Amino acid sequence: MKKYIKNNIKVQLIKIVILCLIVVIATCINSLLPLILGRIIDYIVFGKIEYIVKSIIIIICFETVVHILAFGESYIGQLITTQSHLEIKRNVFEHILKMNCSDIDSYTRGELINRIEIDCENITDFYINTIVNIFQTMISIIFPIVIIFKTSVSLSLLSLAILPLIYFVNACFSKKIQGYVKKDKDNNDIYISYMNDIFFNIKNIKAYIMEAKVLCDYRVIYEEKNRISKKQTVLNGKISFIKETLENIMSSGIMLFAAILIIKGRLSLGDFVSFNQYISNLNENIKKIMNLHLLSKEVKVSYDRLSILMEKREEEYESNVIWTVHNKSITIKDIEFSYNKKCPVLRNINLEINSPGLYSIVGKNGVGKSTLLKIIIQFYTPMNGIIKLGDKRLNDMSCVSVRSQCTYVSKEKFVMNDTILNNILMGNMQVGMKDVINACRIVGLEQDIQSLPKKYNSIIGKDVDSLSSGQMQKLALVRAVLRNTDIILLDETTSDMDGESEKAVESFLLDLAKSKIIIMVNHRERLLKNSNKIFVMDENTIVDSGTHEYLINNCISYQSLYKQ
Repeated sequence: MKKYIKNNIKVQLIKIVILCLIVVIATCINSLLPLILGRIIDYIVFGKIEYIVKSIIIIICFETVVHILAFGESYIGQLITTQSHLEIKRNVFEHILKMNCSDIDSYTRGELINRIEIDCENITDFYINTIVNIFQTMISIIFPIVIIFKTSVSLSLLSLAILPLIYFVNACFSKKIQGYVKKDKDNNDIYISYMNDIFFNIKNIKAYIMEAKVLCDYRVIYEEKNRISKKQTVLNGKISFIKETLENIMSSGIMLFAAILIIKGRLSLGDFVSFNQYISNLNENIKKIMNLHLLSKEVKVSYDRLSILMEKREEEYESNVIWTVHNKSITIKDIEFSYNKKCPVLRNINLEINSPGLYSIVGKNGVGKSTLLKIIIQFYTPMNGIIKLGDKRLNDMSCVSVRSQCTYVSKEKFVMNDTILNNILMGNMQVGMKDVINACRIVGLEQDIQSLPKKYNSIIGKDVDSLSSGQMQKLALVRAVLRNTDIILLDETTSDMDGESEKAVESFLLDLAKSKIIIMVNHRERLLKNSNKIFVMDENTIVDSGTHEYLINNCISYQSLYKQ
């Protein structure tokens, strides 16, 4: 995470330097104002009208300059903050996109969203404010210290005596603050993930009349969130009360001691006014530093969370080198895989395909059919065994090389809030409109699209509320076919289609299989009967393989599935 912050500082260095210069100049001018104000008080006491007018004019000029500088500080500061947020968030987002699927699976959607949106902003805001405050506080502390000690050493020592006490208070509560911040962020992850799941599944919730349960669960999560927030408020209230009590006691003592010095003639009224203003500014800036220390404890939680995320391995990407498989074949030998390294999902998987055709994978739920496809497409890495595409081992190929030659269509529906055409072209932006229309016509999607007011330019989620499950499966199939890869992996991609559409798609797939390897998780009778080979999975391994005729007569597992 450090390298991303350092790189961002380098990119923003000129703006940061300009911002620091503005802050330094404004702080220097502000540091002179209490001194001038004190002189005005003394001029009033001695009746020096001419000096009073001159001093007021100087203050007006200084205040005008400060306001102009404040605008520049606000504008440049906003530019730096916005660009820093964008850059750090982009880096984290890019890393998440490139992470291994197994690591992505270890996070909920809410956790990933919070790390991008909340943790990134916390860190960037903190380091930008810290850089600026270093220069501001140096001047705001050094200059007042020089002035107050020049005014009265004894009064200065008394005024500064409170600082160790405030630091002690901060140190006592810092661990508790960090603990509550961590709990709050963890609970917020749960909250965001829960809301995401609810809105994603809201129709199913209505269908099962689950509104009361959902509201009950929401109340539990929100009450926990509220409980943590209350504890944070109480803790901050305690800290503020202790600090303010100490400051009030010290202010009373300073006021009394200053009054004695004024009465004895060792301090003028104007000097006391300046002194009091400088002490107030000094305390504010020292408290700002101490609050930065407390804030650093809170930001550390965000930093640690992001650091753990950014340490996750990325998939191997090769942008310049794509390994091409020259012969169409897939070999899988002795593959074993488990998501949690405890319960095996795939055991001793052996499979060999040496020519184009339609190859089906069948089996009961949970035996690893979908997982096998995900391993071929390199979403997951097997613990043992070898996978070859042609003569190339998967371990020796980057994920870009594998996925440029294999197309995977998951059982989960995949559409974006974009035009229908752009959703189709996601896999291959170079495809011509004629090919798009032809593919849509073959799978039975063309007529549905033409019935829309904007046809292919209709935006899903705006011009068309949503597509049916069957239409989304057709769209996914068109997108996959237009990628024109030699290997196509399909996971239950005709399950939601009507009978007529399914027959058209089946004919299309059988024709496509003459030149491509199509591996399909499927239980459709017509496709099974026309498959070149069927791989039967049971108890997380392939127990038999062959044609439909062979398996229906010789494989008990296949017979039981076929009867179902």
